[in-house]
Amino acid sequence: MNKKWLSNSLFPLSFAIVVGQIVPLLFIFIDILELGLPWTFENVLDIYNSQLIYYFSSCSVPLSLFVIILLFKRNSSQGIFLNTILNAMSEQIIVFNSAFKPTFKNLTFTNSGTKIDLDELLKHRERTDSFEWSFVESDSPKTFVCCFKQLKNPQGTLLILKDISEAKRKDELLKTQEQSMISSSRLASLGELASGLAHEVNNPLAVILGRVEIIISKIANGTVTDVEINKTMMKILDMANRISKIVTSMRKISKANSQEHTAETGLYMVIEDILNISSEKIRNSLVRLDYSKVNKALSADVNFSQLSQVIINLINNSIDELMNHPEDNRDIWISTEEIEDQVILKISDSGPGIPPAVREKLFQPFFTTKEVGKGTGLGLSISKSLMVGMGGDLELSPELSQTCFILKFKKSHKVLHTQGNVA
Repeated sequence: MNKKWLSNSLFPLSFAIVVGQIVPLLFIFIDILELGLPWTFENVLDIYNSQLIYYFSSCSVPLSLFVIILLFKRNSSQGIFLNTILNAMSEQIIVFNSAFKPTFKNLTFTNSGTKIDLDELLKHRERTDSFEWSFVESDSPKTFVCCFKQLKNPQGTLLILKDISEAKRKDELLKTQEQSMISSSRLASLGELASGLAHEVNNPLAVILGRVEIIISKIANGTVTDVEINKTMMKILDMANRISKIVTSMRKISKANSQEHTAETGLYMVIEDILNISSEKIRNSLVRLDYSKVNKALSADVNFSQLSQVIINLINNSIDELMNHPEDNRDIWISTEEIEDQVILKISDSGPGIPPAVREKLFQPFFTTKEVGKGTGLGLSISKSLMVGMGGDLELSPELSQTCFILKFKKSHKVLHTQGNVA
């Protein structure tokens, strides 16, 4: 700062010529003294005209002084830029000359102790955008956001490095914890809805065992007919297919989905798989679930397992609420509709609706209106997150008299052919 003040205050460039004329006047004064001449204007003019040195000095000295001051000012400005501004930055800064040799490293870089392969990094010097650059240092992953900028004064290249290694590590940890939480929530919802799964499997198994015992007994008595054998085999096959559907649905819904992508999926088939494992609980709760208004040919770009988790969670919530109402007022309706390029899936129930005060907090994590120990408050927040992750959304209908959740998807143009019924 002192150099800049001195150059601007005592030696402004506009005064270089005036100050430079002092030098030839001093030369003339010395000559007059050495010759013993009187100090008159005529003698000064004679001495000035007698030697070319004075013409040269009167022109060259101001020019030289101008150049010296200019360089002084330039170096002073560069010094302030490098030592003051760049050293104060929290990012790591390296300045390269035109030959891409480092000429300056700020304090943040030197104090970091990070060993960066500049030759490898300089391979990206033609890039004009910011980019991530990762490497491993002492078994520890390092990630920097890098950016190259061209300098005009001084001419060269500025490299800006921002260490985001810790932020990356925390982000990866957060993603891992989030995925673990989603997986735990999915299995909890699945377990709650499939609480009657053992009965779902036991029923067809009991039918199979009963039919086999009867046919074996008739064979032993010699009273069996071909018609009876055929009817028994058909019934056994029917029950075995039912068990197979239950197991297949359970596997499809419960499998991990962290690496899955969205795909064309029939919404009707998703609901069918859910009901394959949950119909016993729905019947035991004396709840009527009507999905006759779901378009059997309608598909959407979704993740099957994630969508199943969302629907299961919403059905569970409806059943929990309807258990507080008379048996003749326990209905759940599922329907679909198309709006331009969107597919809408609605899940509503015959409950009294959700109060405005609760609506505001409904999708917040850990918010629940259920009894202590019965709900975690994560179901709806995770469901909304899953829907957004699939490019859709989960909303609550503004209708206050009835609870209705609206699932929005990207429309798929694949035509599907399925059959279904009312549970």
